[in-house]
Amino acid sequence: MNMQAERNIQQWVQDMKDQRSSGLSQQAWCQAHGINLNTYQYRCKRVRRAMSRTGCEQKLPQEDLPLCTNTAEPVFAKVSLIAPPAPVSGIHIQTDTARIHIAPDAQVEQIRVIWEACLYAK
Repeated sequence: MNMQAERNIQQWVQDMKDQRSSGLSQQAWCQAHGINLNTYQYRCKRVRRAMSRTGCEQKLPQEDLPLCTNTAEPVFAKVSLIAPPAPVSGIHIQTDTARIHIAPDAQVEQIRVIWEACLYAK
């Protein structure tokens, strides 16, 4: 890719980041900046193609990649969030080789058996 093409791609990536952060639809952002919507979408495709050719796509965080669609409406990506596990009450004992969790409602006999197993374990 020649120097001018690289400068174009860099400018287009910045334009696409600006559009996404503006909260405006592609159509509204393009109108505000005097860019034809079809031109904007063409540039978006060119940027994606250039990124996939050079392997840059894997190096950039997903939020930095321009989103290309054929619609003038905003597009939202689905993000799955995994909640951290809820804290567990009870007694937690951990050594280099073992991890023991005793629930708050454990019976006394169960605790005695666990304790004896720990005492005789090697």
